[in-house]
Amino acid sequence: MHKISKFNIIRYISISITSGNIAQFEYLFKTHHKALTSVTINNFMHRACEFNNIKVIKMMIEQFKVDTTTNRSRLYLNSAVKFYREDIVEYLLTDPRIDPSIYNNVALRFAASSEHRTIIKMLMSHPKVMAKLNYVCRDTSVMDKIATRAIKTELVHNKKFDYINSIKDADIFIEML
Repeated sequence: MHKISKFNIIRYISISITSGNIAQFEYLFKTHHKALTSVTINNFMHRACEFNNIKVIKMMIEQFKVDTTTNRSRLYLNSAVKFYREDIVEYLLTDPRIDPSIYNNVALRFAASSEHRTIIKMLMSHPKVMAKLNYVCRDTSVMDKIATRAIKTELVHNKKFDYINSIKDADIFIEML
């Protein structure tokens, strides 16, 4: 039996993620994960988000104990939002180590720029995102204006506040924050 090069291991694991071959992924990752760098492991997580492979994400976090607190790993949620992966967003929001409000609510801004209301609702229901809502609404950058519009739209549609029936009402509400 010949030894597989590190390059080929990374390639085979990546292919197993994109093809959805969970058994192959589990075998390769279990056998070779100690030889992989954290950057490579992070790339696998982002790839799993891109290809909507929640089984791989759950396996890496729950079974292989991938660290979700490092700087690069904090962006897993952003990848899931960017690729409209609602089930992955929902799963990642249950991990207390993942802060969805990181980098001034960038995940919310991704969702807002694509007007993905379901993901906006998920993110806005998280207490850490709501705590930074005031900051997001007052920032003047172009992305934050987009996020502000999505937040206002969501305030009008979610019926949480019965006195917000229009974007103008949402403007007044935000001014009161």
